[in-house]
Amino acid sequence: MRVNWNAVARLRAILWLVTLVLCAQAGVCAGAGGAYPESGYLSESRYTNAFFGFAVNIPPTSKVVPLGAALEESGNYRLLSVEMLNIGRPTDLTITAHKSADVDGKTAAHDVVELLRKKQERAVWGPKARTIGGHKFYEISVASSFQNPYTETAYFTAMKGYVVIIRVRSLDDDYMKVLTKAIEKIEFFEPSLAGEMAGDGARPYYGPALPTDLVDAKLADPPSAKIDGGSLEGNIYRNNGIGFAYELPRGWKIDKNGNEKLDNLLLRGEDSTPGDLRMHQFWNACSKVLVRVNDPRKTMVSLLHPMVIVEAFDTACLPELPFPSDPKDAAGASEFANLFAGLSQMPGIRKADVGEIRGRLFIELRGVISFEKEKDPLVRRLSNAAFVMRQRHYLLVWYMLAENDADLRTIREESKVVFGKQ
Repeated sequence: MRVNWNAVARLRAILWLVTLVLCAQAGVCAGAGGAYPESGYLSESRYTNAFFGFAVNIPPTSKVVPLGAALEESGNYRLLSVEMLNIGRPTDLTITAHKSADVDGKTAAHDVVELLRKKQERAVWGPKARTIGGHKFYEISVASSFQNPYTETAYFTAMKGYVVIIRVRSLDDDYMKVLTKAIEKIEFFEPSLAGEMAGDGARPYYGPALPTDLVDAKLADPPSAKIDGGSLEGNIYRNNGIGFAYELPRGWKIDKNGNEKLDNLLLRGEDSTPGDLRMHQFWNACSKVLVRVNDPRKTMVSLLHPMVIVEAFDTACLPELPFPSDPKDAAGASEFANLFAGLSQMPGIRKADVGEIRGRLFIELRGVISFEKEKDPLVRRLSNAAFVMRQRHYLLVWYMLAENDADLRTIREESKVVFGKQ
């Protein structure tokens, strides 16, 4: 089974899958309004927000494609991010919210206008006061330029202690007019009615990233602090809290002096943006490295030995994670693999398979990591893999690193695991 890892690289569409699962299982998108500002519904023709209580129709001439986004910082919320296709030229629609004391959105609109005018790159009009759907909005328009060919229109308003910004950006002036007219027919309603107002074909939707407040809650009270660390008995690692035992491969030793920086590189790559760093922090808040072992008899590159790192992720951070229940469920395996790769930010993954050992399903992800030696122009490639199993309310992950695929297979064959009751 092949996975589209280009889509995984910066965890864009992946997190959209997570939000569907969260919303459907936790039931926070319906009922008495959404639990998070991002709680809502999305269909081909309509976006509905269950926290603030509003809906925007999307013109039927376009195909709606949900986009992904990096995690937002505290106080910032990305409610919607979609691209319109089948209209000839690129157009996207985003809706964000920001905690603010601004009573009507006017100050926020003025701040954006001033910032754009200082840049002196494009002509800016506004903010212009508007009443839309019985609510006061402030509209600004930004002309295209040689440096930026997009025309933009943004609407600012205030609700529930947040400034909400609806922004349209397009290369198609005609479609821009159609879409802005649709936005200006925005509907407001009691948030508890969101499920009814969403219309036919609507699916639960949490925005393009994990809910900001969910991430904040896990960072403030990390579930990782409550994960059983287990113990070592001879060459067997036992963890009664999670319910498994792991026998070290022959000749391997516990690595008591593990390099955290190296672990982070092997397990999650390097942080390149604030959103990547925040996702890294979220994963670490929900997981714990249980045991780290290496083979001191072999040295691959930069004094690096073949290694295995066993990690546990508390699935309470993501209720009802969609782990496949059938070894023939290729689609489910692909969905989980995309999700896991995006959340863990594990580098170099190119392929995923679903398998079964003694009645237990596992997902195997494989790839390569490139290393450069000092004063050596050649780049070394090492084989890496992750074997993921579900045990109780944890994901157990075996990260393996070897000099080549053959050595990786040997490590897997010599790794013996016994599970207790689920």
